Amino acid sequence: MKRKWTQIPMKLAALLLHHDWNRRLGIERTMRWCERFHRVRRPRLEGLRQELYRSRLRELLRAHDGYDSALPAHRMVDGFCVDRSGTLPGLAELVRDSEVVIAERGGQDRSRHQDSQQPWFYPLHRPGDITRFPSFLDFPLSSQVISTVAHEMGTLPYLSNSRPPALRLMESNSTYDTSAHLGPRESQLFHLDMHASPLIYAIVLLRDTSLDSGPWHFLSASTSARVARQLRYQKRGVGYRLTDAQVLPLIARDEVHVFTGKAGDVLFINSSACFHYGSRAAVVPRYQMMYAFTGPTRSDLQEFLNPPQERPVGADSSELRRLVLAYPC
Repeated sequence: MKRKWTQIPMKLAALLLHHDWNRRLGIERTMRWCERFHRVRRPRLEGLRQELYRSRLRELLRAHDGYDSALPAHRMVDGFCVDRSGTLPGLAELVRDSEVVIAERGGQDRSRHQDSQQPWFYPLHRPGDITRFPSFLDFPLSSQVISTVAHEMGTLPYLSNSRPPALRLMESNSTYDTSAHLGPRESQLFHLDMHASPLIYAIVLLRDTSLDSGPWHFLSASTSARVARQLRYQKRGVGYRLTDAQVLPLIARDEVHVFTGKAGDVLFINSSACFHYGSRAAVVPRYQMMYAFTGPTRSDLQEFLNPPQERPVGADSSELRRLVLAYPC
């Protein structure tokens, strides 16, 4: 009971700070304040995770599943990289098991459901899926995925235990968007994620994805930084979402990357540094699994607003698995 009552002031602070996409202080100032708060709250955590990365990463990877290299499996350049080999460990099993969920829950009208993020973008996963389908966690916890994320972050990462969720099996489908005539809105507009910096996604296409499926569109980190400077993005008074009319005049056409491809293609992207949007005109439903990795210091207070998620860490789990899953509460 005591812990419950001590959480109430932090919940109120989180609600006030994050109201209307951090509008009260501005996105940048809110993120800086939250990072300072977490460093004071857990003063040794950031250094400990960085030291694990610098001195023990290869040892941890090797003991976890035999990956014996000091180099990342895939190196992110300018904020992203794409793997189209289809050979990452656990990938085939993940795509196979996701098809079971899609067959059970996909293609249904959820426009009035409370858990629908937007009528065009809907989570298909449910509590218990990671127990039913071990591949849902085996893939992101493979050494080849973790090494890529860790080398980009410069620290040993966590699978997010707040917002965004650690994993989301998402359906993009414009069929049930009764307001499509209003044009792109919300997550269909350019934005940078602000829950953590860096925030790295590993996004897996679960079915072949074309332009008709509303794929992710994104800018590189350097292009995004240039756009952010010109528009004073994340400064107080500047909105969280940016329209095409604001962004496209500032960039060349070939600076917009599109994540289309076949089932099993994987995009690694720093979504806190790369402007992105998705789910526009998904007339052919798009299905993708999204894994969110953060460092030890978040840029928000969402952990006070969202209950901890299911974290299956068994007695036989490797040290690396425990370290990536066991976010401190």
